[in-house]
Amino acid sequence: MRSLAIVDVDSTLVHNAEPLFKELRKYSPDLLPPSQWTHWDYLVEHIPKDIFLSAVTSVQMRIGEEPPLPGAYDLLEWLYERYTVVIASDRAPECYDSLTNWLYKYHLLHDQVHVSPNKTVLFPEAAIVVDDSPRMLVAARQMGVPIAVGIRYPWNKNLGLTLVKDLFWLHDALITWEKTHGNSLEDDCKGFRGI
Repeated sequence: MRSLAIVDVDSTLVHNAEPLFKELRKYSPDLLPPSQWTHWDYLVEHIPKDIFLSAVTSVQMRIGEEPPLPGAYDLLEWLYERYTVVIASDRAPECYDSLTNWLYKYHLLHDQVHVSPNKTVLFPEAAIVVDDSPRMLVAARQMGVPIAVGIRYPWNKNLGLTLVKDLFWLHDALITWEKTHGNSLEDDCKGFRGI
């Protein structure tokens, strides 16, 4: 069985920070823009949990309105040729269809879709985790996932995580890593670094 490549959706394959910001500004006009969300819990510290969760679900249901981030297709294609690609997202069950429809609309290659509040159950079988959440990246590292990497955002930088500029950079870095270290990313990825 091939190892898993676990790929997050929100702020990893698609920009959702701006749509979420617009949705939450209806309830909190003084909310800072995403460029100033300096830590992961910023939103839940400023918005009541029920309003926050409702806004997140609303934005996630409308994923079809947003195109994938540049480089998403190429990265997923590369991963798909080497791993079992699991698109994993912390979403309400009612968001499953809108997510799968979006993936198919943009021809984003994958093997499975995992929608649940606990992606970490997948990590023991993973060779790579791509996520913007500091909690997920730290958990992946602690669980021995060889590569745990995310796109750099204000809420995850300066935490000692492996972060990259964008999906193009990640794709290129993985190709370079494979060329210099062999076909398996699972053997020894301690030297894999972001920028």
